[in-house]
This record gives sequence, structure tokens and C-alpha cells, in this order.
Amino acid sequence: MSDELRATADEAQDFYDAMFDDELRTLLDRADEGDDEARESIEYRAYGIERQVRYFVTLAGGGPAARLVVEVDEYGDVESAWFEYQNWFEPWTAAPRQDTHPTHLPG
Repeated sequence: MSDELRATADEAQDFYDAMFDDELRTLLDRADEGDDEARESIEYRAYGIERQVRYFVTLAGGGPAARLVVEVDEYGDVESAWFEYQNWFEPWTAAPRQDTHPTHLPG
């Protein structure tokens, strides 16, 4: 390998090392091996992508209809919940007189 090519390879490695710390390189390797948790961690760190899980618990159907909306974090712990209602051909509406929307539950 020529000195010029070696210098370019060294610069590329220096750039790679500066951009990706050891933890991220380990995550990249695990993601390449098919580890979905590692891939999701990379997406969150690199792109700010995070997943929000929202459950809709239907209490009554038809019109009027009622449901609970429950948001959970990545571990399945409830982050917030609120009550909504709907009549025929109307959009779902958060019920009045809730503390906040969404209502944050105590820890």
C-alpha cells in the first residue's frame, strides 16, 4: 500500500473513530447481527427516533362511545392515560374536567 493510500486510510479511520464511540460501534455490530433492540437504540441515538405505544381500551361502542387511551413507555410502564368519548359521525374528544391532557399518573 502506498504512503498516500495509507494516509487516506488512516484519516478515514480517525474520522470513523471520532464519529462513532465504542458503545455505538458495539451497537452497530449487534444490529448487523440482527439484534432489533440494538437497531432501535441506534435509531434513537442517531436520528432521535423513538417509539410511542398507545392502547385504546373501548368501554362502550356505538353512539355514544367511550374509551380509555393509555400511553406506555418502552418498558410497558404507563406514562399517561385519559378518557375520551364520541358520538356518531363526530371525532373522538377528550372528556372535560381531566387534570391535564394527557393525565399524568403518579409514579
